[in-house]
Amino acid sequence: MDKIEIKSMKEGIGGWLYLLCFLLIIGSPIRNLFVIYTEYTQTQLFFDEIKGLESYLYIMSTAILILMTMSIWSGILLLLIKPNAVKITKIYLILFLIHGIIQNFFPRIAGLDPYFINEMERQLMMNTISSILVFGIWFTYLNVSERVKITYPKSINNTNFKIHQILNFLTIPITKLVFKITSLKRVHNLDLKKLSYDEIIIISIIVSTALSLLLGYIFGETYYFYSDGRRGIKESHFYNEFHFNYLISFTSFIIIGGIIYIFLNQKVKNQN
Repeated sequence: MDKIEIKSMKEGIGGWLYLLCFLLIIGSPIRNLFVIYTEYTQTQLFFDEIKGLESYLYIMSTAILILMTMSIWSGILLLLIKPNAVKITKIYLILFLIHGIIQNFFPRIAGLDPYFINEMERQLMMNTISSILVFGIWFTYLNVSERVKITYPKSINNTNFKIHQILNFLTIPITKLVFKITSLKRVHNLDLKKLSYDEIIIISIIVSTALSLLLGYIFGETYYFYSDGRRGIKESHFYNEFHFNYLISFTSFIIIGGIIYIFLNQKVKNQN
């Protein structure tokens, strides 16, 4: 009896699922339209002066509009509790993640002036990190939420087998790890000795990625230039360029990831 009551309470649109639908149908599209509008109004006067600026804006806007259409579609499917709603939403989130990564190349594809590319690097990196976080949170939610499983049983069961295999291969280790952590009363109670092989790899990648990005930023260097392009000094420069330290970032990713993997793997082996 209690299980039936709990099931009925969790069935239907509500809670975090309601928030997801709102973000997909209204929140994200409004934000994207605002970004396109402000970018266009602030830069249209400089299209003839700045090389590649107009092309970059068109590439960026096209990618955003495609994602926005997919976002509204998947949100409506979820709201109407349609078959394959969860699958379509997961595909959208994967495309959202891919866009967050490849948007770093849009300025170069458009042939934007190198000076402006350097000025945009930090913001583009923050956009990528934000995309990874959004993807991780909502993809994990769709995999572990009881409300989603109860509300969309047909959507989950009717998922194409090959697509289901691909999605599981990409996300089940992360989902299991997040679920294991969030299901605990306190994070520090997590028993490292009971981690699976996939969870060890995921932890190693996440921690080493975060630390390597941080180190690459910390050890990055800012170059100062005069208006004629010659190297200048901080006190009297015309513009500056920040150079992310890719060498330290890549090296630290390998070293830190390896150390964490060996440490966790040893913990598990000692337990067994």
